[in-house]
Amino acid sequence: KAFYFNAKDGRPECMMPVNKDGSLCSSIEGPGKQLSPKQATALFEILNEPAAYQRRFARCFIPHHAVVLYDAKGKAVAQVSICFQCHQLHIEPGQPKRRSLAKGARNQLQDLCLELGLKDCRKN
Repeated sequence: KAFYFNAKDGRPECMMPVNKDGSLCSSIEGPGKQLSPKQATALFEILNEPAAYQRRFARCFIPHHAVVLYDAKGKAVAQVSICFQCHQLHIEPGQPKRRSLAKGARNQLQDLCLELGLKDCRKN
């Protein structure tokens, strides 16, 4: 599922959408958007492409978009938190967790975000 969160200006309430206890961050808006199989495949292709990442990092990280992957029993097993303003994302589990997005990957993720109907997908 894809989510919009941390809508208030200022310091983000949560860096990741899923808390350590398995609950969702309280700033998540709505029930989220279910990814279709095609959208999930597109997401995995973007995230697994080495050219999707670059070496430089911005100092900020104020994520407003996230994707949570669930197992068959509904338990969160992975999460991606995205900051389109800072061009970064965090992936858990994953190494490295923090990654800086190349322009092409950022544009693809923004397009997916818009397709899912989330807010503020073009914040740059």
